[in-house]
This record gives sequence, C-alpha cells and structure tokens, in this order.
Amino acid sequence: FIKNVATELFSDGITNWGRIASLLTFGAMVCKHQNDRGLSKCVSLVEEEITSYLLTAQRDWLLKNKAW
Repeated sequence: FIKNVATELFSDGITNWGRIASLLTFGAMVCKHQNDRGLSKCVSLVEEEITSYLLTAQRDWLLKNKAW
C-alpha cells in the first residue's frame, strides 16, 4: 500500500523535496506503528517499497536535482 500512497502523492506530476520528505516521513510513521505492534519485520518492507518507488518513478527528477 506504500506504493499506492506514493503514486497518489505525486499523481499531479509535481515533484519536489517537500513531497519526497513527506513520503519518507509517512514511511517512518508506518514503521513506528508497525514496530509498536510487534511487527518490526515490516520495517524492511516499507523501506524497500519507498526505495523502489523513488529509484524508478522519481529517478529522473532525483538525478536532475542532484539527489539528496
């Protein structure tokens, strides 16, 4: 479901550092929630989904903007 949130966040075609930071913050909150519920193994899945999304759907923008 992380990919769906990411896709919706950038659905208007606008990418900026604020939106990327928002996606990372959302991921951190999901991880905290899962960890608090004893599901710490889900943390790596969230990380993988966000990384995959950023390195595919936002790759060109990241390269043009000197990554982070």
